[in-house]
Amino acid sequence: MFLVPYSPFIARPLRIENPGAWYHVMNRGAGRKRNFNSDCHYELFLALLEEVTGRFGAEIHTYCLMNNHLTQDLTP
Repeated sequence: MFLVPYSPFIARPLRIENPGAWYHVMNRGAGRKRNFNSDCHYELFLALLEEVTGRFGAEIHTYCLMNNHLTQDLTP
């Protein structure tokens, strides 16, 4: 097997997109640091999530917000 060393100049492969498919999205804080430091940060994130999903027509099916990462299941 031939492995290509990591380079910030090599593009990642295109994502496979299927109409109606659910996507599992995860986001972790840099260095596993906290994303949310207080309740108002959670509330702000949820308000922004609502705005963005409305703007782009995405549908959030599930989400879980933890202090150092979050997960979502969505359809674009």
